[in-house]
Amino acid sequence: MFHTGVSARAPVRVTSSIDTMFAASSPNASCSLTRREGGSVSVLRSSSRRRWKQFVTRKKTTIENVTAKTALKEWAKTERAIERGEQVLLFRKGGINDAKDGGFQILANQFVIFPTSFHSSSRDEEEAVPDMKKGESVPFSIVCRITSAWQTSEKSVIKSLEKFHCLREDEIISRVNYKPNEPYSILEVRAYVLPKGEFVLPADAEKYEGCKSWIEKLPFGIPDTTTLPPVLDQRDWWISQSDLKRKIEFLQATGVDIKELPI
Repeated sequence: MFHTGVSARAPVRVTSSIDTMFAASSPNASCSLTRREGGSVSVLRSSSRRRWKQFVTRKKTTIENVTAKTALKEWAKTERAIERGEQVLLFRKGGINDAKDGGFQILANQFVIFPTSFHSSSRDEEEAVPDMKKGESVPFSIVCRITSAWQTSEKSVIKSLEKFHCLREDEIISRVNYKPNEPYSILEVRAYVLPKGEFVLPADAEKYEGCKSWIEKLPFGIPDTTTLPPVLDQRDWWISQSDLKRKIEFLQATGVDIKELPI
């Protein structure tokens, strides 16, 4: 799992081919991996602050460069973890109002997250989720781009991939247990930060509420991800992506039925 906070322990420098490459291409880059209790590895981002500031101080992005007009409903807890750089995976199963013959379908490669607590079993969510039934509008904070996707029916995969998400295992299992005869999907997503308060969906419960995964044809466009700051800088993202790829390959090599999906 990836964390942005500073570990209480002294960081342990990990040297790799990725380190060497970035040292050559970006002399100011620095990134440490720290070992947390239990042996898991966390990424401490210290190299992206300058780039982040450059993004933040840019002029407002015009929405002529549109990358998405689609939103994916997801637990607010998940959205916040992705925005903090602590999660790169989404575990999805079709909603009641999704296509009955196919379960969850990838309708868009890039999308905003529509935060919701519907069906969430989380007991530690502290922040309130906007309620359109009460006339509350929904702000969008991140754009996600799917970089890889897989499908499986084996629940053991959830535990195996715990480094890449912040959800409890029982929370994800409660989701994938819906329509037990159908496989669930795993999406690797790279997230980008939207300007705060600039992209807000007006309340319309009749149009946007209900048990469905996707909201298509938003009333406004979302800026292209090339104009937005990524949550994880390029080096941290490559580390995450490489680790996940190796983990998936290991699961497949040990007989776990997990198939890659086209995106």
